[in-house]
Amino acid sequence: LTGAVNTAWMLSGTGFALAPEGHEILKQALLSMRFYSNLLTWPLSLSGRHPDGKGRIVPAHFARLALAGSPDGRDSIDRELAAAYLRLAAGSKKTDVNPFTDEKSVPEVKSLLDTGIKPENHPQGNRMFPYSSLMVHRRGGWMVSAMGHSRYLWATESYPGANHYGRYLNHGNLQLLTSGHPVSNSGSGFCQDGWDWNHFPGTTAACLPLPQLKADIRNVDENSGFEEMLLSDEAFAGGVSMEGRNGVYTMKLHEHDKYNGSLRARKSFFFFENRIVALGSVIRSALPENEVHTTLFQVDAKSENAFPQIAKKEIRQIPYHKTLNQESVELSDGLGNFFFVRNSRIDFKRSVQHSFHEETDAPTHHPFTLAFINHGKAASISDGYEYLIAVQ
Repeated sequence: LTGAVNTAWMLSGTGFALAPEGHEILKQALLSMRFYSNLLTWPLSLSGRHPDGKGRIVPAHFARLALAGSPDGRDSIDRELAAAYLRLAAGSKKTDVNPFTDEKSVPEVKSLLDTGIKPENHPQGNRMFPYSSLMVHRRGGWMVSAMGHSRYLWATESYPGANHYGRYLNHGNLQLLTSGHPVSNSGSGFCQDGWDWNHFPGTTAACLPLPQLKADIRNVDENSGFEEMLLSDEAFAGGVSMEGRNGVYTMKLHEHDKYNGSLRARKSFFFFENRIVALGSVIRSALPENEVHTTLFQVDAKSENAFPQIAKKEIRQIPYHKTLNQESVELSDGLGNFFFVRNSRIDFKRSVQHSFHEETDAPTHHPFTLAFINHGKAASISDGYEYLIAVQ
């Protein structure tokens, strides 16, 4: 986007300017990015080979394309992009700025402050991005994303030196980007140090020792490249946004045979205002030694000094482990999101987790709060779950 935006800006007003159609496509790419990011960071599910929580928007891109004018050439400043820039820049910190393309290297953006254009409000509503198998749901200043994989879109991508443990990244990922100043992956509970790669929120997966979870990347031949991007044989994954306000995302999960081809599940998320209903059924896995878990949340235990709750009682101590097996359970992640789970065995833990860096395999550790539905070992076809999230 740096090259595309700078090219559009540099050539604007000349005979070499982008055609209106291409200009409009570039504009919509930026506006879409600001819809599926909060404030500047995009969810882990969209991080590709780098699930480190650091991927982020460069606000100056919006300013430069705004100063290239509207796609139809009628206005010298694109007011929609300018308003988006002013919101992103006002809410960002200096540490969030890319030094190569920050506002200091784009002095023209100061002119946007003199136009009288006001910062836009936070984007609102529900939107399905079908080619990414991604649904984004927004209210107020928070955002929730749901993403899966299929025969058309791989679950994750791993390389030597990148994303060694992210096999389950999109096994039905449901991430709440709701907290932080500004809202971010780290503010919403993610920390790579100590992160348990078995437990991306929303996902259903067999819980493995981390050395077994590491990608076994093999080069097929001299020309195919040296990476792993495994597909499912299931085509059913996607969602429907209803009038741009609420929506439903669903998928048939089947892990690739290279690892655990016996893992299957049907998963769906229903978005109603600030409520999310999560349903799972036909969960099964033939691994006799490994439990299957559906993760509710994994949150940095140091995040904003917030404390999770069980039935409205704060849990502050570490280590702490409680198994809940009752008709109805109420939990909080400590960041203002509440989980109501029906008829399931739940493991709730607060501990210093030991893990590995996703690029270097270096040992890491950090305190986390972790809650998951435990389907047991060698889950059978009768296993399922139902829970509701009240967001913020």
